[in-house]
Amino acid sequence: MAGTGVDLYQGHVSRIVAVQNGRTGISVGSGGIFVSGVVVSGNTVRQNAGNGINAFAGGTVIGNSVVGNAGDGISGENILVSQNTIVESGVHGIQMNVNGGFRGNTITSAGTIAVVGGINLGDNTCGSAVCP
Repeated sequence: MAGTGVDLYQGHVSRIVAVQNGRTGISVGSGGIFVSGVVVSGNTVRQNAGNGINAFAGGTVIGNSVVGNAGDGISGENILVSQNTIVESGVHGIQMNVNGGFRGNTITSAGTIAVVGGINLGDNTCGSAVCP
């Protein structure tokens, strides 16, 4: 595919397989529109040319498998990132603004830094160690 696999301004995205898209695998709440309550859960997102998941909607990204994406594994603003497995991201495993939080994620083989921004709420693994 040439563009984003799934691109929504609001809603729930569950049990989607987004593979080898030309941009981001799953993107919610983008385009400058802020919506709360977005949930991205139980998806398989891999080998996309951009980020695995973009979530700019004040919601929750939970229980996803995010593997081998060229950009960040999960990127967002004002979100909770929880219980995801993020492997072989080209840039960061998780990248978010200071108003986000992350808990219970497993991040391996991130391109530069495993996690940038956000508040570590505990139980995150970066490689073979606890995330800072």
